[in-house]
Amino acid sequence: MKRSVFILVFTIFAAFAAPAQVNVGMTDTASYYPLLRGRRVAVLANQTSVAELPGAPGADASGRVHLVDLLHGEGFAVAAIFSPEHGFRGTADAGEQVASSVDARTGIPIRSLYDGNAKRPSDEAMRSFDVLVVDMQDVGLRFYTYYISMLRMMDACADFGRLVVVLDRPNPNGHLVDGPVLDMKYKSGVGAHLHSAVRERLQYQAKHGVNCGDHGAAYQGLNGQFVFASRHKITLRRIDFDRAQDRQAWVGLRLKTRRSLKS
Repeated sequence: MKRSVFILVFTIFAAFAAPAQVNVGMTDTASYYPLLRGRRVAVLANQTSVAELPGAPGADASGRVHLVDLLHGEGFAVAAIFSPEHGFRGTADAGEQVASSVDARTGIPIRSLYDGNAKRPSDEAMRSFDVLVVDMQDVGLRFYTYYISMLRMMDACADFGRLVVVLDRPNPNGHLVDGPVLDMKYKSGVGAHLHSAVRERLQYQAKHGVNCGDHGAAYQGLNGQFVFASRHKITLRRIDFDRAQDRQAWVGLRLKTRRSLKS
């Protein structure tokens, strides 16, 4: 009886609670713009790499803008877009091969990480930029491949001495940590292959409760030993989201960036 009353009260409160809005890392332009000026920029992004920045270059009537359009509109030298599973626009099926192409809106080349090759850029592609900006919405599942693509790109960036800037976003399932850890006999493209020397230090459960920035910071903290094959230290800058707002958003049951998951 008490449980039923609690659920009823919580449901009524949540229904009428004022929706909280979360400022994702992408909105903190003052923190990451200086890291990009005068450098050739590459972006690891997809259809979720959006934020509400009214009046920003490339923003639509509602103030919503994609990261690539924002950087291009601000005059940054965006040399390449790297696309993860499902492609830059998120229209491909799971595991489907996606050919590299050109973004029709900006003319920037899109280099697919799912073109049937090694899921890691060529040396030529790595030499085309100086800093990689990562911004993708994760959902907190070990077999969700966006964070794995980020880690593979971090590995390549470590080899080539490239700076990585992660524009972080809340994990919509960050309050859930549950399920089995990966049995390394079954490691694959949907289960990150961790370096054997430190594998036990970060074994993710199926619901891991971690943000993309957390993934990156963990790999950076292990000085490159953990990042697939690389033995070079990665240089990472993390632009955090507003964590206080994120906590309020769970009370209001509405996350500002949830719309991007449906794009």
